[in-house]
Amino acid sequence: HSFTTPGRPRIVTPIDFPFENNNHSSLVRMDDKGLVQDHVFLAFAQMTGVTLTSVDKAGPWKDRVCGEKGLRCRHCEGRFLIKGKSHGRWFPSSAKNLGQTTTMNSIVKHASNCPHVPKEVKDAMASLLHSSSNDSTDVQQKKKYGSRKEFFARIFDRMIAY
Repeated sequence: HSFTTPGRPRIVTPIDFPFENNNHSSLVRMDDKGLVQDHVFLAFAQMTGVTLTSVDKAGPWKDRVCGEKGLRCRHCEGRFLIKGKSHGRWFPSSAKNLGQTTTMNSIVKHASNCPHVPKEVKDAMASLLHSSSNDSTDVQQKKKYGSRKEFFARIFDRMIAY
């Protein structure tokens, strides 16, 4: 799939991707695109669903219950290590938690820096981040009020259905 925004580069986004059970499903769909800034949309298109296992029960998730649903980078499968700590997996407890700026920025940062994310995607992320930070008006203000909340509610609902 691809999308084009006037004045922005053509971006190829892998929207439909296989999950572990080989069913084709998606967390991000093209009708979600207008709800958030393009770089956030592209970052979340790099995520897939994951289920918390005993291996994941460390750090911030040590007290969580196995079987909880979350997100992981579909490129590194959440196995990207920095200083011995795993990055690329998130287990938000609610849509509100998923949409928090710190969680959202962590996912955007991961999609921008993960060595397993294709160069084409990273270049598009960099371009979108640069162009949104240089816009004279706040891009998010152009979105319908409540659209960001709607985006994260949709992603969370699809995540827990995984």
